[in-house]
Amino acid sequence: MKKVNLFVGALLFFVVLGVSTVSADALSPDEALSNAYDASLEGDSKKYYDSVIDERFDSPEEARFFYDGAFLEDPLVDYKIVDSKKINKNNYEFTVMAEYKSGLSLKLPAKVTDINGAWKVLITDEILEEDEFEVLNTGSVLNKNANMILPGLELTELEGTYQPQSGRLYRSFNVSMRSHIDIGIVNIPTTALVLSISNQSTSGNLNYSVWKKLSHGNTTLASRTVSGNKKNYTTSLTLSYNPGTANFRIAGSGSSNGGLYY
Repeated sequence: MKKVNLFVGALLFFVVLGVSTVSADALSPDEALSNAYDASLEGDSKKYYDSVIDERFDSPEEARFFYDGAFLEDPLVDYKIVDSKKINKNNYEFTVMAEYKSGLSLKLPAKVTDINGAWKVLITDEILEEDEFEVLNTGSVLNKNANMILPGLELTELEGTYQPQSGRLYRSFNVSMRSHIDIGIVNIPTTALVLSISNQSTSGNLNYSVWKKLSHGNTTLASRTVSGNKKNYTTSLTLSYNPGTANFRIAGSGSSNGGLYY
């Protein structure tokens, strides 16, 4: 009888231990979000990758390579979850205030979803529009290169075409596309960029935007839609803050050549 009692006791012990372990590991939606932001604070790309479902990358190696670079470029120094909303039993939405070493402070949306019984932060490849997040403090660019012109830029690309009477060429472009084209830009000299289109050919609209890929998602810093065919057309493209490096996107069906000036 004692052997049976001992066996039952041992069995109950391991059952209770197992339940305790599951309870400790099973994070709530807000804890899952905090876990991801804590990993970002610590600069731990593996822990961060394990905390999220990031649709922007094809492999763990690609994702962690990006996270490592993002954590170094402008480290997260503080965050606060300021709002939460239950969408349904499998999805929650949050608002997070994030502060970075450069002084940049953003109010960002975050989605947490149930993946096979575990809560994960969902990061899609969509780019947040300017009205979908808030810049609380613009901060300053870290480790800015004194050479403002993009290394390797062919300054002769716009020879023989219209150029602004004042201003300095930062980045030229000459593209033809059916969907969109992204051009990497670095050492962004100012938030007050000027879009100069020498020639635009389209039956609809082309959208010109500057966007930034962050570890927590993608954000639009400036956007301008230009309709129809245009020649010698100039307009402002003012960034909400200077990210140092970003992407310049031209989206739509058509062709365009010109430059970004400052």
